[in-house]
Amino acid sequence: TLVENAYYLCKPPERSARVAKVRPPLHQYIRKLLFSDLDKSTIEHVLRQLRKLPWSDCELYLLKCFMKVHKGKYGQIHLIASLAAGLSRYHDEFAVAIVDE
Repeated sequence: TLVENAYYLCKPPERSARVAKVRPPLHQYIRKLLFSDLDKSTIEHVLRQLRKLPWSDCELYLLKCFMKVHKGKYGQIHLIASLAAGLSRYHDEFAVAIVDE
């Protein structure tokens, strides 16, 4: 076992490269807003930017990102909930979809 481990340490087995997902720019922007830019001081800015998005195109993806809140930081959960409450004032069906999920 030690010999095999030393061999594979020197010459690792061939593996295919990891293929990154290609996302449209709008989806990348939504992920950046929710998972990178969201902070206590920027919540109003993020809410304003989410309200400006074309909702017919990105509502389903927004719902998917809101449901995958675990991919962000634990401290952002209450900020995501606050964004959901802010968006519910303008898009009632979005708030209902979040609760349904």
